[in-house]
Amino acid sequence: MHKFTYKKLRDDFTLLVTAARNAQRIPVAKTKKRRVIFDRYIAGRSRRYDRANFVGGCKPLVDALRSCQLLVDDSERWLDDYYRQYSVVLNTRIEITIQELDYA
Repeated sequence: MHKFTYKKLRDDFTLLVTAARNAQRIPVAKTKKRRVIFDRYIAGRSRRYDRANFVGGCKPLVDALRSCQLLVDDSERWLDDYYRQYSVVLNTRIEITIQELDYA
């Protein structure tokens, strides 16, 4: 991905994540590790991504979560991430679940 395409995508995700964080009043990450689950729901003719492409494609989104202070950092010390895909009839989307873990 070209660096300007990546930056635009990351910036767009940052705006969306900021709006969702404010609407749901999600506290910023300070000192605890967080589990983040990325659930991709695939409708219609869309196809599943192979794992490497799905994880790599979520990198701008992970960086947006970090930029919005929902993650301390995106290293393994602070992030426990999971990626899942499901087939649905309508509404292709990605849903993100953030859980604070009791250990850092």
